Amino acid sequence: FVGLANYKFIFQDDRFLVSLKNTIVFMLVTVFVGLVFKVLIGVFLNKNKPFHNMVQTIMFTPYIIATVAVATIFKYMMQPTGGVFNQVLSALHLPTSYWYMGEESALMSLAFISIWSGLGYGVLIVISGLRAIPNYVYEAARLDKASKSNTFFHITLPLLSPTVFYLLVTSSVNAFTTFDIVQMMTQGGPGYSTYMLAYYVYMEGIRFMHYGRAMAASVGLLVITSTLSVINFALAGKKVHYQ
Repeated sequence: FVGLANYKFIFQDDRFLVSLKNTIVFMLVTVFVGLVFKVLIGVFLNKNKPFHNMVQTIMFTPYIIATVAVATIFKYMMQPTGGVFNQVLSALHLPTSYWYMGEESALMSLAFISIWSGLGYGVLIVISGLRAIPNYVYEAARLDKASKSNTFFHITLPLLSPTVFYLLVTSSVNAFTTFDIVQMMTQGGPGYSTYMLAYYVYMEGIRFMHYGRAMAASVGLLVITSTLSVINFALAGKKVHYQ
């Protein structure tokens, strides 16, 4: 029995502090940027027409693809030399990037992949929430000659808030527990630029066999995700409108 020695160690460990910072940045980018795209695309695709139904099916496809396959595909597409992304940027005479191989761009590259892979599921959830809004609300808005922007911000978003709140909570927790994409693409590198909390737990427990430190980091991760959920409920509780 070592008391709180393991907790003291991890909060003095530079790798843990870096992984905590990286995870918070990753969470903020993937959750909030992802939410904006999910809502906007969901509103655009909320039409029962063959074209929109086909696009919905295409967008949902990345969600059912295994993360290993997604990481492998993007690993080739994001190659600094010969990768599809850099070839497109070069053709458009735009500056290229090292993507997941660059210390400054690696974390945002993983965030981009995470947003892309979860976009289809989120869009379908948003569409389900939109179709639960009664039509008479929009009919009343049209009778009052409300503009599209006023209808969106004063009717659609408030009535969609339970769906947005659900996506906010689940996306936040998923971002904090991201592991597979890091393991497949960067192994925490370059340097420690993509070291995240779940990967830190894996490295300490599985690679280095420091089980006490890994368990302490796991408890820290549990406390953070639980606190995040409580904060989300507290802040969003007054803004969520149930029909």
